[in-house]
Amino acid sequence: MKLSQKTIQVLREIINEKSQYRSGPVLVNFFNELGFHDVYAQGFPSRWAYTEDRLNQLNGTATLDQCIRNVFAPVNYIDNPALLDELLELFNKHLQYDDWNVYIEGKNVLFRKVNFDLHQSFKPDVQEKNTAEDFLKVKISNLNISKLPIESCLHPIIETRMKEIDKCIENKVPLGCIFLCGSVLEGLLSAIAMKNPAEFNSAKASPKERNSLKVKSFDKWTLENYIAVAYELGYIKEDVKRFSHTVQNFRNYIHPYQQISQNFTPTIDTALLCAQVVKMAINQITERGN
Repeated sequence: MKLSQKTIQVLREIINEKSQYRSGPVLVNFFNELGFHDVYAQGFPSRWAYTEDRLNQLNGTATLDQCIRNVFAPVNYIDNPALLDELLELFNKHLQYDDWNVYIEGKNVLFRKVNFDLHQSFKPDVQEKNTAEDFLKVKISNLNISKLPIESCLHPIIETRMKEIDKCIENKVPLGCIFLCGSVLEGLLSAIAMKNPAEFNSAKASPKERNSLKVKSFDKWTLENYIAVAYELGYIKEDVKRFSHTVQNFRNYIHPYQQISQNFTPTIDTALLCAQVVKMAINQITERGN
């Protein structure tokens, strides 16, 4: 499959941010699985430049097809199938200019040739989503933690942890920052769920038991589950949901061996993004309650 430069750029954004936020080391691991032998080190190029360069090298080869299959593999979206649908729509919107279409059949990611029709395909209301850089530029003045719709005894705990998050960033302690961000966001959303059990349990995105299809009890929900349901119910917006992936995975980095197995090297940029996710979530939740 040969892609136009615009489609390459869209695929780059999907890989780097829209499917999940991939840090430099994670991107290196992603492309090394496709046959490269890169090493992440000081002086490494920007994430967008690296990803676009690797995609251009793969363009027109069978390995690019495998790259696309890896990005859209349904197994990666088990808890958020709506995101898969959203990303496929975005990618196919541009891919059709190259006379191709990607679709899902069961567990498989498949390709088919199409004849591009401008009048059938153009949708002026579809807008490009913000990048991580744009997300980080959003100014957040004061966090009105006392207005959060949770038990009042939790307000001072969250306020203290938010101060500790700022201290971690100030002192360049990224891993500690990521742990704190994950604990604050999970604690906040679980507290809201426990105050509104009927609302959260009836959401389409609520996690179900595999055999009975009953909604899982809250103690079995993951942070990813809470985020998906909170988004569906309007507690948080699309930008927070999209950039929350590193926060969602914070428990995976607690044990050193898991961190090694996932080739995760926390950076201050990743910590800044996680902190922004939590702060934006707090703002959006308090705004919803007003």
